[in-house]
Amino acid sequence: MSNPRRFPDEPPSYISDEKPGVVNKQNVSEVVGYEIDINDLFNSSPKTEDLLYSRISKFSKTKMQDVVGYEININDLFNLPPKTEDVHYNNTNIEYDYPSTEGNDQEDEGIYDYIDEFSKPTVFLEKYCCKILAVFILASLVAVYIIVFLVVPATVHHTDIPRCAQSPLTSPAYLLAYSNDLDKNIVSQTADKFFGLLDKTSSSYATVRFDTQPMDLVNFAKNTSSALSTVQSRLPDPALGFKYSQNGSDIISAIERYYTEAEQNNFSTCGAIIMILLKRLPIKTDISDVVAKIRANSGMVIVLTSTSPSGDDQPKIVYRIASKTNGMGIFVDDETFPLQVIRAPIYGVRPIYCANVQVSELNTYYLPSFTGPKNAPVMNRVSFTTQDHAPIDSFQSLDLKFLADTNLTFSVNAAEVRNAGSTGFSTTLFSVPGVEYRIELDCDYNNTAVEELQIRVHGSE
Repeated sequence: MSNPRRFPDEPPSYISDEKPGVVNKQNVSEVVGYEIDINDLFNSSPKTEDLLYSRISKFSKTKMQDVVGYEININDLFNLPPKTEDVHYNNTNIEYDYPSTEGNDQEDEGIYDYIDEFSKPTVFLEKYCCKILAVFILASLVAVYIIVFLVVPATVHHTDIPRCAQSPLTSPAYLLAYSNDLDKNIVSQTADKFFGLLDKTSSSYATVRFDTQPMDLVNFAKNTSSALSTVQSRLPDPALGFKYSQNGSDIISAIERYYTEAEQNNFSTCGAIIMILLKRLPIKTDISDVVAKIRANSGMVIVLTSTSPSGDDQPKIVYRIASKTNGMGIFVDDETFPLQVIRAPIYGVRPIYCANVQVSELNTYYLPSFTGPKNAPVMNRVSFTTQDHAPIDSFQSLDLKFLADTNLTFSVNAAEVRNAGSTGFSTTLFSVPGVEYRIELDCDYNNTAVEELQIRVHGSE
């Protein structure tokens, strides 16, 4: 605030000889404050020169005529710092309880210097512009680092992966992939059963014959009859097969091509149910990319693997793909393919409980609990595997228990599995909606090898 200017007839005792704005300590008891009519500030015309305000009166225990007034620079009124605390509003009069000016002169001067800097944007910017610019540049560099090194890699690692959110009300896409090494009659019968039971409301069906030289194309159709006709016209042909048994299956490549070519042909892959008829085992062990593609599209793999494979020795590769996509891997005898595709949990069901558990020898295992969905039918479907490889050799028996007020137990032994020609088991589960079931697994294997079992509960749609 500018220094007060003394009027000629003003008593000298009211003007401090010390620093501007500091009241003489010997007269501080006589000075209480000033009353300013707020209407006069806004109703008078603005001036840029010094303003003599005549309506300033002094409140004091002494006579009012002792003080004539002060000349106030209008700029000082608007350069004072705003205060939001201790404000008393009384009609048109406003008093602000400013901090006391008594005390050390140097300390008071520092306070007002601080107020002047931050109440005048021009002065503040001139003094701190370099620091503000430095902070802005540093913040920009940090933002660029986060985008380039953290956000971008997570986004573009799989640039060709479309994203979808599968709704229970949305009809899924379907893919039937079959090995060229299988008998053509088995493929023909299995395809007939598969497409005969599929949901007809979908408009995205695909088929691909793999394990061929040259590589076969993925074929797309908008209805089941067209898809079945494509399979019947492209049944396994030994002349197109791999020449050596050590050649691994190219099923993983076939799945990847399905997603790529579906996008190119404007066919949906959202929620795709991928049924694989596998005869030759794959040699590729890195499944991270293909699993990421399937899961990004809310897909699920069901694989029927021959118990007498035609090549390579990696039976667990595609089984693990099924495990990681909430699907199932079942090892079956070739002649049972048409029957097992009917039993597979893919027709009008959706997974509502999925657990993968590693077991060995004779033990009891406690699985995560299962609560019957309130919006799901009472009649659900429970499916599980007994081995993660073929042939059926180490498995002896298994009891899967759903424990609540009413206990449910599903049992199977080695003889039943061998007679069925399948390592998979599926049956009806009558669960009570809203009831929580504790799940226990009692199993017996004749060796110490670790088996990864798949436990699934599917709700009917």
